[in-house]
Formats: sequence, structure tokens, C-alpha cells
Amino acid sequence: MDRLIRRLGGAMLALFVLLLAQVTYIQVVASQRLADNPANATRQLIAEYRVDRGKIVAADGRTVLALSRKSPGELKYQRHYPQGPLYADLTGYYSIIFGRSELEQSYNTYLSGDAPELIPQTLIDQVLGRPKRGATVVTTIDPAIQRAAAQALGNLPGGVVAIDPHTGDVKAIVANPSYDPNELASQDPKQVRAAWDRLTSDPDKPLVSRAID
Repeated sequence: MDRLIRRLGGAMLALFVLLLAQVTYIQVVASQRLADNPANATRQLIAEYRVDRGKIVAADGRTVLALSRKSPGELKYQRHYPQGPLYADLTGYYSIIFGRSELEQSYNTYLSGDAPELIPQTLIDQVLGRPKRGATVVTTIDPAIQRAAAQALGNLPGGVVAIDPHTGDVKAIVANPSYDPNELASQDPKQVRAAWDRLTSDPDKPLVSRAID
């Protein structure tokens, strides 16, 4: 009986040593190789685009500056900017290749549903089998003032920022030249790279905002 217990103990010890060696190998020896595996980046991208990313809206709560639409491809949602270039200097872009900028970046944890305040809602969505949703970001932008500023600037190069002197709220951000963030939000990598190359090679540098940069 004692011999059987010793054999069993030895076998368990051997298994433990093998398990420890495997964990050590993964964490120390193979960690960088695993981290550099392109498949990981693809999985992360697919997971990120499963989220119904939150809207960005104007102060009136009705004018939508950015939202996510369902996509038929492997990436479940695609970002859309209904106003095109008009609010690009405020919203920034959300791209499968070039990441995020402006509000898409600075409020990413809320838009992606990862902010700590959104954990209860995320848990409820999981229980009910609903897709993960991001929060809506409400800006202080006044659409009427934004349009007026854009019309006043016209085709002149430069930027306009309108601020309420009483509250400090930003009511408008307009710059020329600008760009259409929908081009960078495409889920076709070739189209995204072509748009990026065109924008970054433009001597007028439309990706550099004359209003806030």
C-alpha cells in the first residue's frame, strides 16, 4: 500500500514538474513569439469589431457625428460618419489599420464599452445574449454654429473654434483642409491604405487640424 502511494505521489510530482515547465516555457521562452503571432492581431481586431461602438452626438442629442453600422463581413460593425468632413477634426477616425484619433481615441474606453462605469451594463448584455455596446458620447458642439463656421471659413485654409465665454463649452470646431473619415473607416484594407497615402502625401496635410493641432 505504501509503495502504491509513493508511486502515485511520484507520478503526480512528475506531472506537476511537466506542467510547471510548460508554463515557464510559454511565459518566458515563447511569450514574445506568441505575442508576435499575426493571428493574435487578427483575433483582437475581430473581437474589437464585435462591439456595437457608441455614438458621438452633438449637444442637441439628435445630430449624429459618428455611429456603428452592422457589417455583413467577419468584422461585425463598421464606423460611419454621417456628416462626412464637417466634424472630422472633432471626431477623428476609427480605422482597422491606423487606429483612432481625436474623440474616437480620447473617449475610446466609453465608446468601446470598456470603461469601469459600464461594467454593469456589459454584464446585463452578456446575460441577455446581446452584443457588447459602447456608451454614447455627447459633445458640446452646436450644429448650427458648426455649419455657420464652416460656411464662413469656406475654402480658405485655417481653423475656427467657437467657445461659449460663459461656460467654456466648445460650440464649433472647423478646419480647412479637412478629410472624410469614412474613407479611413472602410473595412477594405486596400481602400484604407490608398486613402491614407493620398492624405499623408497631400502637401496641405488635411490630417493635421488647423483648429486644434
